[in-house]
Amino acid sequence: MESRSAVSVPVSVDAARSVEDVEMVRAVFFVAAITDASPAQVLPSATRPGATVPVLLLGGLGVIHRPLTGGDRFRHVDEVVELFAQLDTDESLIEFEDVWLPVAWLVTQRPPERGDVYRIAEPVFRAAYRYRVAMLGLADLLATEIAAGDVAYSPVETEVLRAWSARQIVDARQMYPKDPRRALAYTDPPPA
Repeated sequence: MESRSAVSVPVSVDAARSVEDVEMVRAVFFVAAITDASPAQVLPSATRPGATVPVLLLGGLGVIHRPLTGGDRFRHVDEVVELFAQLDTDESLIEFEDVWLPVAWLVTQRPPERGDVYRIAEPVFRAAYRYRVAMLGLADLLATEIAAGDVAYSPVETEVLRAWSARQIVDARQMYPKDPRRALAYTDPPPA
């Protein structure tokens, strides 16, 4: 089902907890963080139509909602790898941010599990982010209008981000081998 919004943000379920008797999940998403000053920019005036305010941006965050290839979804692990290669530089980096979502929004055929990826339509995502930064109360978050398709499980992105995460763990172990005299033992999870 199509969302009412052209933009949706992929979020990955990370943890669950009850907030004021409402079952919630914390979901993480990618942001591009600008770490350097940008050239002079202008922002539109809020009170004078057509007027602009000159500014020098000293950083900022941008929510990543699609791959650099221009597709509407992350369909291949290489798209995530390319994203990091292009944006993890001296001037910018990729970070993880989070929002809290009511579990009821995510339940389709089964309850959400850690690592599941959902696409959240921009208006719903904005409400969740406003809740996260305490600009919206829980009652208002729960009253957010959810249209058909505004919250959708993304099986292909779930597979892609799980594969990318697994690759990150393997790469880190190879990059930083443990010193058997000092390291805590880690074990691989049992095969499924």
